Amino acid sequence: MVKATMIAIADATGATNHGIGIVLGNEEQNGVRVVAVQPGQGAWATNAFQPGDVITKIGDLLCAGMSITSIEKLLRGVAGTVVKVTLMKKDGMEVSASVTRGSSHYWQGAQERDDLKNKLNAVIADKEHEQSESHLQLQKVKHELESMKLVKDKAEESLRSEVGAHNNTKKALDDARASLSKAEGTIKAQEAIIKSNAKIHEDLKADLMKLREANDLLQQKLITQEKSREQAETREKRAQDALLAEVEKTKSLDKRRQELEKDVVDLRNKFSAQGDLVKPELDALKAKLQEKEKSHENAKKNIEELQKELKDLSAKHSLNTAEYKSLMDKNAALNQEIMSLKESHEKITRELNEVKDLKSKACNERDLVKAKHASNESELKTMKDKFAETSKKLQSQSATLQETSQSLVKAQGDLKGAQTSLQTWQKRGEEAEKKLSKLQADMQAKTLEANALEAENKELRKLKEKHETLSRDVSNIRSDCTKAKQLKEDAEVKCTRAMATHDKLKEDLEKVISERNDLMKKFTSVEQTMTSKIAELLRDHKEKLWELNQLNLSLEADLKRYLELPDECGVGMRIDEIMKSYVPNGPAVRQIRVMALTPGLSADMSGAIRVGDILVEVNGVKCQDQSLTEVRELIMGPRGTRVTFKIERIEGEKISISGSELNIDLSLQSLQSGTSTPSELASKSNSSPSLRALIFTATLKRGSWGPHHCLISPEEQDVIARGGWTHFLGPDGGAPTALYYTAQVELEATNASKSSRAEPAAGVKSLFPFF
Repeated sequence: MVKATMIAIADATGATNHGIGIVLGNEEQNGVRVVAVQPGQGAWATNAFQPGDVITKIGDLLCAGMSITSIEKLLRGVAGTVVKVTLMKKDGMEVSASVTRGSSHYWQGAQERDDLKNKLNAVIADKEHEQSESHLQLQKVKHELESMKLVKDKAEESLRSEVGAHNNTKKALDDARASLSKAEGTIKAQEAIIKSNAKIHEDLKADLMKLREANDLLQQKLITQEKSREQAETREKRAQDALLAEVEKTKSLDKRRQELEKDVVDLRNKFSAQGDLVKPELDALKAKLQEKEKSHENAKKNIEELQKELKDLSAKHSLNTAEYKSLMDKNAALNQEIMSLKESHEKITRELNEVKDLKSKACNERDLVKAKHASNESELKTMKDKFAETSKKLQSQSATLQETSQSLVKAQGDLKGAQTSLQTWQKRGEEAEKKLSKLQADMQAKTLEANALEAENKELRKLKEKHETLSRDVSNIRSDCTKAKQLKEDAEVKCTRAMATHDKLKEDLEKVISERNDLMKKFTSVEQTMTSKIAELLRDHKEKLWELNQLNLSLEADLKRYLELPDECGVGMRIDEIMKSYVPNGPAVRQIRVMALTPGLSADMSGAIRVGDILVEVNGVKCQDQSLTEVRELIMGPRGTRVTFKIERIEGEKISISGSELNIDLSLQSLQSGTSTPSELASKSNSSPSLRALIFTATLKRGSWGPHHCLISPEEQDVIARGGWTHFLGPDGGAPTALYYTAQVELEATNASKSSRAEPAAGVKSLFPFF
């Protein structure tokens, strides 16, 4: 549907609505007079049409007495087709010319339309491929169902094998009884061994108890020895600390004594003349010194005693460590004996447990054999009863089977007859279809020859009547074929019914109900998984179809907007010439400025051109040397073709529009007069202020085109050297990302009167979007 609607839109608006590019005026006696010839169209390309010529013939039809509307209808048609026109010139000469409808520029738009069609066809092909894949998945599910049926048949065979296994179990029961009698003899022998081992076990228990008591006593002795050792270590540490403290005291006393001796010497030197006065003080000092020496000797004695105690404690500690090592060796030997006793005890307990397990297993086997024997006997009885019942049913149903087989033979005979009749009817149908195809080919040939003739229309009606009679014959043949197919289907239904009765007899004989339920559960689980998968596929298809519909709507909108524009158009900007002076009391400069942008056209959608920009060149032609109308003619051209602008944008200009006037305010103080353009003004070396201008080229498509059809490149080497390309988001801050060009242009000048270099003005960064 998407593809059909797109083709319909394109054909309805473009392909069948093209003339030859002439304007018709008054009706003459022998035809219609040509008033004007449009440039770029088919009539203009032939150079045969001139205003004032009279069209006398179009093809083989005379135009005398025909209205202007009917002649226009004859001239219009599919773009690219040729029409033959006969003209009468002003001098009476008749000239014939073959003219192509439409213009060559139309095919540029048609090529883009074909590209859109190809994209749509590719999307449709992808969808068809996905549909075929889903069909393959459905076929896989069917194959899985068939494999499940095979599993069911295998289960039936396994049931039969289980019946055989049941007979084998009877034999196994007899063998088990013989083995039971043997096991009872071995159990009695093992019970005698158990009784003898029980006495050995009790003796080992008593030995173990004695060993445990001896081990506990040893552990208590070890604990007490460890405590005494820890106490000795603490005493030794305390003695060492006391020794260190006494040593430090003696050191401090020695220092103090030395200081006092120095003081005494000083006093003797000072007061040698006053010996009588100093004597009592010296005696006091001597007494103090003697006391200190006594205390020092006492401290030395205490240190010697402490050292003796330390030696005694170290000797005791060595004795204790030797005793501890001997006790630890004894403990290790006892532990080894205990481990060996434990291992022997564990072996005896294992043997006892094994004997007990054998006894319990023998009892269990005896009980199981008895239970199996009873159950097998009951199953044998039930099987015999059921076998008798099924044999009766088989006898009764064998008679029905014979009857159904006879009916099957009859049905097969009917089927063969129906198949032969079907083949004959199919041959007749093929012959009739061949005749039909021949007649259709004849009809197409005749319809191409007869375009507007009434006689040929009558013949076509006769051919249509013949075609209807033939189609009736074909429908009768097809109805006969369908009847034969119905007969075949009825015979197949009878066969399937006979097979169903046969399957029921099999199901009565075999017990497959439980396994069939399991298979049905598996089938339902597989079916659920497949339905979920199909649902997911359908959701994906719906989402993709929605996306395609959205894309189709956007494409339709673009097509409508594109086709509504005239063939000769611009880029959507209004220009005007202004006289602007950049120097106070200086000469005015002629400039062609952008006054306004039309929304929805290339200049506005590109984002590169602004109101107030100066047009320097259009397609390499300088605007300074052209008039305003000539510049407009340069901008105008066929829809979809490219036009290149060289644009100058002055930094610091404040632009405002009041009505149709453009007000420009440039904050420059004293500029040199005699300059023509802002770029020339900025390049002068003797101008004191700085004028910054950004010059770039923008290539746009004529008509309504998006930002991706716009190309921008810097022109000046100064811009290329100083600028840099950086990525930013779009003007609204969101996707799609746009490429912005950042250029810094600094034009510096020096004063002729000053020898020193002037300070450069601050750099101005100019940002404009580049898509």
